[in-house]
Amino acid sequence: MLVGMPTLLELHSLQSLQNIQEQTPVTYKNKFFELPQNRVWRSYLGGRILDQLVDKPEPCDSHFPEDWIGSVTAANNPDSQNELEGISKIQIDDQT
Repeated sequence: MLVGMPTLLELHSLQSLQNIQEQTPVTYKNKFFELPQNRVWRSYLGGRILDQLVDKPEPCDSHFPEDWIGSVTAANNPDSQNELEGISKIQIDDQT
């Protein structure tokens, strides 16, 4: 593979992102936006404090110990059903 050339997974993820952008255009000029929680599966346990920060009724450590804020990187977890896991979404005036 040439240095700087995107991998097949990166091209596939980019195409998925482009499809999402075409389906749901979001206008963000002069608006605040929210970055909803983006918890990502990991092989180790953790995240109880993240649960506490969002006032979950029963905070606990789980396999979602990380909150990826403003991420443009896919998690690439084996056996994941979500090819865009890890990529952050934004919310502007109830649009995601």
